[in-house]
Amino acid sequence: MTIRAAAAKKDVYVEKGWCLNLDQAKRMRQAIKDNRIVMQLGHNYNSMGWFHKAREIYRSGELGKVAAIRLYMTARASIPSGSSSNLREPGDARGRQPETIDWQRFTANRRSGPSTPSASSCGASGSSTATHRRRPAQPPVGFGHMVAASAFRRPPSPGRNYSGRTAATSRPVNVLMDYPTKELSVSFMCTFHNRHYGEVEQYLGRDKTLEVSPRFCRTFPAEWKPV
Repeated sequence: MTIRAAAAKKDVYVEKGWCLNLDQAKRMRQAIKDNRIVMQLGHNYNSMGWFHKAREIYRSGELGKVAAIRLYMTARASIPSGSSSNLREPGDARGRQPETIDWQRFTANRRSGPSTPSASSCGASGSSTATHRRRPAQPPVGFGHMVAASAFRRPPSPGRNYSGRTAATSRPVNVLMDYPTKELSVSFMCTFHNRHYGEVEQYLGRDKTLEVSPRFCRTFPAEWKPV
């Protein structure tokens, strides 16, 4: 769709994941360059004012040396009455049920991949929430190249179910990434078991701490300073 829109000289806002393989990425990039259109990948936080303010604060240097960034995405699988959330229960229009989706057509362009709807996602760390957390942090910091990463996802308990969602989506995911050129560690934590923190990024500077989310951008004095 991106290539066809580019050929029609239409600017494009396309959701992540951008494509399924490197060959598709190269063809999309070439179509964008050849047709001189504007393309934005679907990280909506890039357009939110609080994240632009966070970039301004970070680049000002007032945080001091930032050694660690913590990225959170915490939510509840079961939403209390009166609340709103885009979390859906399995079986609705977004549940990827075989009877509601032409699965052969959906997977027609895959070189290899899952054969069932239940295996169609690489989860929070790969396809959805992690990229939304990491992307807003990229412009102010300019991470550079990640050298090492480790991830842990707790195995499901047999037959366990959390508030109507499967244990697979509710158990925590933890990722730690190392960026030595920035002397920086970045961690990502996601769970659908508790939503106290919500969607928050914390920049831990020597002089100040910066917190940013879709709802606020704020700084706090550092808890301590060198003698």
